[in-house]
Amino acid sequence: MSNKRINRVSRNLILGTSSATRGAFYHDMQLQEPDEKRKDIVWALKQTSWFERLWYPIFFIAGILCLIFIRPFNYELVFAVLSLFIYMFANNLLARGKLLGIFLSIFSATLYTIVSFIAKVYGEAIINIALYIPLDIIAIITFKKNQNKNTDQLDVRAMNVKNAMIWLGITALMEAIIFVILYFLPGQIFPLLNSLSVTLFLVALLVRNFRFK
Repeated sequence: MSNKRINRVSRNLILGTSSATRGAFYHDMQLQEPDEKRKDIVWALKQTSWFERLWYPIFFIAGILCLIFIRPFNYELVFAVLSLFIYMFANNLLARGKLLGIFLSIFSATLYTIVSFIAKVYGEAIINIALYIPLDIIAIITFKKNQNKNTDQLDVRAMNVKNAMIWLGITALMEAIIFVILYFLPGQIFPLLNSLSVTLFLVALLVRNFRFK
């Protein structure tokens, strides 16, 4: 008898769908219930997509490689990698509509602000303090108001073509304004790339706060 057939027969016996055990229930057969924690772990693994299973190892390995190969090894590097790890978890939790992701995002932004000041990338530091962290705080309020009471998940909205065009226009305008500001800041490094990074991240936070997918 093949393994598939054995498994099918065993399942039918347990569920009471076999002619030998029809009408019997799980508790009637006095079988031991699986451990609750074990069931939760198995269920969580089943809900984890292949993308997530790749997401964590890739970013974890990337962070470790940074610690190994980037020199000098200092507080700036450690804070940057730690910020990466925390924001990695924050993004995944936010994608699942979990409020904990916002708190982790605030912690990550705080670490990144410290790194930006040390690296003299003042545009990133200013934007973190003036916009990113306040937007995260606003997001906490928004998330709590729009959480599904039964599942604790955030109720999100789909973005149509009109909304997408509006946000693209906002992105272009922000990029131009932030680039001009950073260009004239003394000691600023890579103003074009820095302004693009700031703009995309800022727009992403705004889209998130408006609860768009």
